[in-house]
Amino acid sequence: MVMTPNITSTFASHIDSIQLKLTDCFSGITTFEKAIISHFSSTGKRNIRNEKELVLHADNHFDLLHPQCPVCGSNKINKQEYYTRKLKLAEFGSQIIHVRRYYCKKCSKRFTTPLDPIVKKGHQYARTYEQYIEDSYETGYCSFRHLQKIFSSLYDCSPSHQTIYNWIRKSNKEVTSEATKEYSGYYCYDEQYLKLNGRRFYRLSLIDSIFNKPVEEMIVTNLEYDTVKDFIEKATSNRLIYAISTDHRIKYKSIMDKLEIKHQLCIFYLYKLIGNDVFKKLKSKFVSYREKINMCLTFTEIKEIFRTYDVSIAINRLQNLIDGIKKIPYALYRSIDKITRDFNRLTLFMVDGFVSKTTNPIENYYRQTLPNQLKRIFKTPE
Repeated sequence: MVMTPNITSTFASHIDSIQLKLTDCFSGITTFEKAIISHFSSTGKRNIRNEKELVLHADNHFDLLHPQCPVCGSNKINKQEYYTRKLKLAEFGSQIIHVRRYYCKKCSKRFTTPLDPIVKKGHQYARTYEQYIEDSYETGYCSFRHLQKIFSSLYDCSPSHQTIYNWIRKSNKEVTSEATKEYSGYYCYDEQYLKLNGRRFYRLSLIDSIFNKPVEEMIVTNLEYDTVKDFIEKATSNRLIYAISTDHRIKYKSIMDKLEIKHQLCIFYLYKLIGNDVFKKLKSKFVSYREKINMCLTFTEIKEIFRTYDVSIAINRLQNLIDGIKKIPYALYRSIDKITRDFNRLTLFMVDGFVSKTTNPIENYYRQTLPNQLKRIFKTPE
């Protein structure tokens, strides 16, 4: 006689909806109770031979129909009392689960009803949560607290941002080399200062600006020309590459030209450099109010050059600015000269819309993977 899965849903009294997959519709699931049975009977690794042996009785009591010792395989099992677990079951919310204990007469092994398809051993959150974290990691980086808010909007409860951080670290270690082979060819490069065991180090990083995933990282002791060049050359070898966005360190231009890589200089960093010069003059008591106003207006005109994705418009705006060179404050001459010399590197994003015009993707990556408060905690290269 073939045993059918004896799963009695008690969750129907707690919820009024359930999230279905498209495959559920194809498999003929038409009722609420069948959907719940399908969710709890999904295939996965567990400690029982037949997934149909897992039974859900009334009042959320889980049991094995034909318990078998996971050590010796004996069927001589004594059923003992239930013990209570409080689990977070995603769309089912917080549930009190009662799990049966067993005792093997042959080897004296004690074990419990496995809930591996629903929640990992020793965990309280359903596998759905961790699967969502893994999907988020593959899609792109998002702050831990923002992920926590997303969980709260989807479900009644959500793990802490520290728990989410631990899941991401674990999933990061489990990512295979096959999963990281596909890249868009558009990258951002930057470095981050580290202090390890009292010594100064630098974390060199190259990330995919389209997919928001790391390509290569390395901790080095210096930022010499050859060190950075060798890192970028190694990181981009045997990979599709169209362009790299960086900040305005002088050596980057030479490195990109040497490696024959199209180079985009960060627009935000350009504004920062110009702003530093302007701010000094604005704070000065020796600069008239009229000159300060003129300086701010000229700075705005410089920004307007890059507020378009049409190169011809940017060229016209720059030309109009240069034509009025007599009205330009002396403090901004150097900035305009820099824009003229590096115009092609500053407007590459206008030619190719996939190029990131700032290094914000890698800055966000740094803030989420090693913010300042964690830098003070992690004092070893690991």
